[in-house]
Amino acid sequence: SKGRDNMIIRFSALAVLSCLLALPVFAAEQDHSEAQQLPRIELMTVLDAVSKKTGKVFVVERNIDPNIVVGQVETRRMDYDTLLIVLRNNQLAAVNYDGLTSIVSVDRIRQYPLPLIDKLDGSIADEEWVTMLIEIEDADARLFVPILRPMLPKQGHLVGHPDSNMLTIVDRYANLKRVLQLIKKMDAATPSQ
Repeated sequence: SKGRDNMIIRFSALAVLSCLLALPVFAAEQDHSEAQQLPRIELMTVLDAVSKKTGKVFVVERNIDPNIVVGQVETRRMDYDTLLIVLRNNQLAAVNYDGLTSIVSVDRIRQYPLPLIDKLDGSIADEEWVTMLIEIEDADARLFVPILRPMLPKQGHLVGHPDSNMLTIVDRYANLKRVLQLIKKMDAATPSQ
């Protein structure tokens, strides 16, 4: 009976100890979920403000959340470049075609008619999604894919075409510029065959 009592006491102490150890984890999870409740604003309010400034006409995919987080940006002062940043932070993107700007989920961005560029263009906003073909001079284009793919967002795309020795990249323009610099330096460092 005494041995059984000792075992019950040890088991109880273990149960209390595991509950105490779990408290900080539970509190951290609770704090994290509360932090996720950032103030939200109607997407259409933001789009109306940007439309008045830019003259752009927006359409919105049916499944888009009607409320977004904008942080400290004042809606009435928001321009198109700022809108693109806000959209990125809400897992959205803008695609321009046929005189309209479509607000879409960034998860399917590769399936839209993105601008196709073959050289850098200062008129493109840094947060705009584009497709670029890059001709590789000395190295095998396919060798760049495993090196550079981790630097692209999961919604981006990077593939090497062996016959033309070209890379096709889908990414936001700012990141594409960074990746292009790396490609040029690595290609230049490759011995000519």
